[in-house]
Amino acid sequence: MHTMSPRIHIIGLGSVGVIVANALASLRQRPDLTLMFHRRLSCEGQLSLTVNGIYKNVRSGFDVEEFQDGHWRRRPSSYDDPHVSPIDTLIVAVKANYTRSVLNTVKHRLSRNSTILFLQNGMGILEEVDESVFPDPAQRPHYMIGINTNGTSRTGPLSAHHTSLGEMPFGMAPRLSSPELSHGQWHQDPRLIRSARPMIDALSNSPNLNARLVSAEDILHLQLKKLAINAVMNPLTALLECKIGMLYSSQQPWIRRMIELMLEEISAVLRALPLSFQTSLDLEAEFAAKQLTSMVEAFARRLPQHSSSMMQDIGKGSETEIAYLNGFLIRLGMQLGINCPVNNYIMQAVLEKQESQRYGGDKQRANTQQLRKAQPL
Repeated sequence: MHTMSPRIHIIGLGSVGVIVANALASLRQRPDLTLMFHRRLSCEGQLSLTVNGIYKNVRSGFDVEEFQDGHWRRRPSSYDDPHVSPIDTLIVAVKANYTRSVLNTVKHRLSRNSTILFLQNGMGILEEVDESVFPDPAQRPHYMIGINTNGTSRTGPLSAHHTSLGEMPFGMAPRLSSPELSHGQWHQDPRLIRSARPMIDALSNSPNLNARLVSAEDILHLQLKKLAINAVMNPLTALLECKIGMLYSSQQPWIRRMIELMLEEISAVLRALPLSFQTSLDLEAEFAAKQLTSMVEAFARRLPQHSSSMMQDIGKGSETEIAYLNGFLIRLGMQLGINCPVNNYIMQAVLEKQESQRYGGDKQRANTQQLRKAQPL
């Protein structure tokens, strides 16, 4: 009996999406891969993805879907041929702030048997997806999370620069508020989920990603550490318009003092987390202010020439992920009775700069938009 090859859909072809799709396409026994674009592509013929940097790799042979007039359509296809086939496995690599709108376009093709891997910065995304995309827990897909520390930057519509080797651990998505995951427990073995197995095998064997399956407890640990790093590095480099290394090479002591104050607040929030499941994670030790300060500085020393995605977003006039970094920490702090005035100040400054850039420097309009957007945070 003929069985169909496993198919992995990837939505979000920024730098991370490109290196992941490129790596999966490099496998000797590659899975069928469908790249999903929320716009009509201008290029004709066969699509290829290019990765430069520490290695060079060009891969093609992808299936492509484009979102046109409210429908996903194969490329090439006839206009009257909307594509509605089920999606077993979906990798989501869009910015956190676009996740809900993207998933709303494909939710009718996902089921309780599907698996979604979120490859994004920030936290608080899954709770929003639960509420507005998959409100019925019995019909909710399985969620997994990947933590990417590979250095990447976008160099074109279908190309990326892999600037430094890191790793990409991934596993079942932990929840801070509840130990339950969709229709299973947070410690569920993802290898027992039929739709997850092909992706687990493919990612684990992909070159240059250093991807590996880890426990949900490990994912939470790594997720919180990356949240602390990004909540400092991203907004400060965006505001100062500098590369990460400049934050520590600068002779201006107020920058380091600002980092210390931000991390003191972040430390207080993370150490107070009311975890609802048993874990060996020592929040008090792992997220002490001194520990976080050393971790953030080590990250900056490792990638001194890295340009943060937030700085790039503001430069392009795009919306940033600040609501899922500092905004998430501020909201969490409010729930725990912990004020974060320094992080709130930084977030407001980013929102103001973001809106000012989007509206061409119209300060009054930018401030109005900034305050409106900041209200829920």
